[in-house]
Amino acid sequence: MALLLLACGAWSTTATWAVLDYPGSSGGSSSSGQALGTSLEFVSDGHAISRGNVVERRNASFGFYAVTMPKRKKHMRRFMEDTQLPIKLVKGVPHHTLNGTELQETRQILSRYCQPLKAVALTIAHRKALKLFLLSEHTYGVIFEDDVALSESQSKEKAYGDRDLSEVFMELGATSNEFSWDMLNLGRCVDYCDSDETVAGLNGAKTAKLVKSGNPLCAHAYMVTRKGAERLLRNTWPFFAIWDMMPILMNKLAYDNQFRLMSVTPRLFKQDRVEIKDSLHKDTNPECAKSDGSHYVRLYELLSEENNMLWKGEKFTYERETMTCKY
Repeated sequence: MALLLLACGAWSTTATWAVLDYPGSSGGSSSSGQALGTSLEFVSDGHAISRGNVVERRNASFGFYAVTMPKRKKHMRRFMEDTQLPIKLVKGVPHHTLNGTELQETRQILSRYCQPLKAVALTIAHRKALKLFLLSEHTYGVIFEDDVALSESQSKEKAYGDRDLSEVFMELGATSNEFSWDMLNLGRCVDYCDSDETVAGLNGAKTAKLVKSGNPLCAHAYMVTRKGAERLLRNTWPFFAIWDMMPILMNKLAYDNQFRLMSVTPRLFKQDRVEIKDSLHKDTNPECAKSDGSHYVRLYELLSEENNMLWKGEKFTYERETMTCKY
């Protein structure tokens, strides 16, 4: 039976949130008068909340970052206004600025199969966002891609409860203390949902819950702890697989909690496939896809065996060989 987390309404404290200035903010404003590009800090009055042996303080700050290409700024501004999230836009990396041949020769690309340079550029951009988060003092980082959209499971069905997203993020962040995840996928796609293992229900939600699963692809929306961001930065360069595949491999091969990846379901965010189209994403990206999901599960086993992937202490290692690809 899913473990239900303590409800906000059950606190003996009153949760409040304050807006903090973020260096380099865009200076725009939302309809509520809150500056876009600032950061939210959710603060309780300091009382500890006990749950078993866990003493949890609901003092947490959230930094929001979106990897954004210039032509997607309009979409992201609209997303920020619709969700009232104070997001810092992180400049995306145009793939045509990369020299794939040089990256291979200097062993910064070590993939066993030829990847499009767009995938390498996206990885570099995500790493930029994680570095910005770690330069801040925030407890959690929430990373978006510039095609993100709120899913119907929340916009229409209110699976996470009929409440502000600020409250949803506060509840999601609190689960990291009890379940020790390093990365929480907020918009999984093409997952093998038959393998879902329920970890916990979410406090205040109608149907939303945390799960472990076999193939939580897609990185258009995810939350990381500071430890999770550090582990991702330490172990995702040189480039050896697409960005959303690397955390899955790191999670699958962890034997001593080196990296723990979980997801929320139904997904909180989706990718906009109506207004936004590109050459890298051509599918509809459903949350669950049994056939494709099971294919990827087998692929991870093959990749990890062929490349001798494993954890050595806190370092994720693999054979440092690569194909010679034409770019």
